[in-house]
Amino acid sequence: MDTRSEELRRELEFQAERAAKIRPITPTPERIFERYRRSPLPWIFPKEMLFRSLGPLSGKEILDVGCGEAELSTQLARLGASVTGVDISPELVEVARQRAVADGVRDILETPLPEERFDLAACSAVLRHGNERMRAEPVMSAPVGRQGGEQPLHLTAHERAERRTVVSIIALNPQKWGSLEEQTMFLSMALRNRGWRSVLLFDREPKGAVLAKLKETGATIGALPHRDSATFYPALVLALRRAQPSIVHFRLCNSFSVLPIAAWLSGARAIFFTEETHRPGTTARSTRAKCYAWDRVVLRGLGVRIVTVSDYVKRVLTKTYRVSPERVQVLLHGVNTERFRPSEDLAIMDMRRECGIPAGEQVIVCAAHLIPEKGVESLLHAAQQILQARRDVSLLIVGEGPLGSKLRQVAQNLGISGKVHFLGLRSDVHRLFAMADVVAVPSAWEEPAGLVLLEAMATGRPVVATRVGGIPEYLEDGKAGILVDRDSPTQLAQALLSLLDTPTLATAMGCAARRGAEARFTVERWASETLSMYEAALSQG
Repeated sequence: MDTRSEELRRELEFQAERAAKIRPITPTPERIFERYRRSPLPWIFPKEMLFRSLGPLSGKEILDVGCGEAELSTQLARLGASVTGVDISPELVEVARQRAVADGVRDILETPLPEERFDLAACSAVLRHGNERMRAEPVMSAPVGRQGGEQPLHLTAHERAERRTVVSIIALNPQKWGSLEEQTMFLSMALRNRGWRSVLLFDREPKGAVLAKLKETGATIGALPHRDSATFYPALVLALRRAQPSIVHFRLCNSFSVLPIAAWLSGARAIFFTEETHRPGTTARSTRAKCYAWDRVVLRGLGVRIVTVSDYVKRVLTKTYRVSPERVQVLLHGVNTERFRPSEDLAIMDMRRECGIPAGEQVIVCAAHLIPEKGVESLLHAAQQILQARRDVSLLIVGEGPLGSKLRQVAQNLGISGKVHFLGLRSDVHRLFAMADVVAVPSAWEEPAGLVLLEAMATGRPVVATRVGGIPEYLEDGKAGILVDRDSPTQLAQALLSLLDTPTLATAMGCAARRGAEARFTVERWASETLSMYEAALSQG
């Protein structure tokens, strides 16, 4: 038995031993090995490199022995081959099935063994367990010239994994299933479908239904210590070094910190920050100077790319914090327009009964983190004015936060507590929006964009929002909703009443909102543009 065959046998035995610890499996490695070792197929063993000297693969039938999670299969499929994978681990085979379908791999099989004839057999897993003598041998027994040039692609399995890993660090405590969590899920699925690996690091580890949904994407999920703790940065550096990412993407994090340096130390080829937190205002000259120096020396030197969710945020960064405009890219938010969509009347009636809304009562919904910046207290004062004009209106407030107790007391003091329902955190905001006659977004601060706004629009509901930050870039005043001044309960009340009193106008605006969301703000569009952004960054080196 030659060296290559012996190495293949050892590799299959290794996989069998590993898989047998999970549960008994078939076929045995001996069956796989004996089936194909005497065939006239040329064998590819990676290291010198799997793809060296490979010619046009279109129409080639390739067998991937020990396919594992289909990493090699997807690479070969992208080069035009028709690939069949076999592996003796049921768990790996299931992952391979999920991963490979979208990449064009024809079939991933556990058993029975394929009967077809193949042009080529490949085994990538021996790289991790083979000896140096085998690695030094020629990579093919029947070399074929590679189309498009003579330079080989010197990619090891380790390098391939490194080039295809995106680590997303999200300053989020995912307690409920919201649009940020959903964006993360859609992006991880898109990465998986292209053969990339997704690693998600949150402030706290997701649990329950949130964790289950994220796990369905195949992403690696974890949590980092509290950002103020002494262990945060060591834990971050360790997590990044283990992941060996090609891209690190920070969301809801501050780029004017040592985070970019931590990402750079991991060897990442591209570093992204999605900026949604910086505010305008009077900034001390010394602070502006520090930001300018940090941007020009650290961020530019490390090649950090800044992503904003609106042109407004880009203006804040470039004018107030003096970030280089050429490194700032605007990527508008997206929401799941299949989850946030108009509901049938029967579903709306069920939701009204669940929330205790009397028949014939009109409903205003506001979903917000209960903090001063969200302007919910202003909405309560507007609700008092509305209820003075008509009593057949209920206000539903969805969310929790530090102001929760105070806002309940404000409603009590205003004499409207019987018409205001505080519902706490909910993962079914889409059902609540579908029940609403109008959605209120009364932000008092310079909202970067406002996912709640897009969720309401996608549900086909008219929106009354404040004219702040990036909101006007998403909501067309007078078409999909109405914009009012911040901290103006009277304007807010008048706008809400105009929609409650004119159902035809509310319906027309809701339809326009839905069309706008479907045309511009889908989560699929957001994930696709994010992937394009990643690929462009890697292609630029």
